Amino acid sequence: MFNATSTPRGVPATSSARRAVVRACLLLVTVVSGGCSKSHPEHQPEATKASPRTAPRALSPDRLPPDALLEGEQEAFGFRFPQGMTVSKLRKQARAEGEVNFDQLVDYVKARISARHAEMFGPRLVFPHAAILGHSGDFTLTLIEGKREQVLLIEDESRSPATVGLSEAERWKRVGLKPNGELIDPKGME
Repeated sequence: MFNATSTPRGVPATSSARRAVVRACLLLVTVVSGGCSKSHPEHQPEATKASPRTAPRALSPDRLPPDALLEGEQEAFGFRFPQGMTVSKLRKQARAEGEVNFDQLVDYVKARISARHAEMFGPRLVFPHAAILGHSGDFTLTLIEGKREQVLLIEDESRSPATVGLSEAERWKRVGLKPNGELIDPKGME
């Protein structure tokens, strides 16, 4: 039986010698356990394991992960398109196309919008009723995967605010009709 006053065989009785033996044992256990965990991947923490499906994380917040798309100069509806894409804009729609990686484009778009869900239709990924971060409005973003070129469509679904204080005749006139439903300018429709 071992108690605090007795010493096992071969162990010096002085307290400094006891401390040295304890330190040596702790050092040995630390070295052996540290070496084992590095040699077997199943003993590594989840954060250090690399998966082929996960993209490598940035080393710090001000650095992009490798192979991430860079932000370009062209903008529509407050959304800055990535470099390498050509942008054409209309009043309520913007279209960008370019030879970029589709998965990287999806990650680029996800980081810049807020959407409740996404819908997949074959080669199309649609984010309906999405908001562009930092800007107001309701947008539908559609990403189309092509063989070489990828396409990004942004459609402004926001409604213009209702005009208050118009008479019924003025409302009809704004849409180009008379109160009886006839066209104001029939030749303008040709």
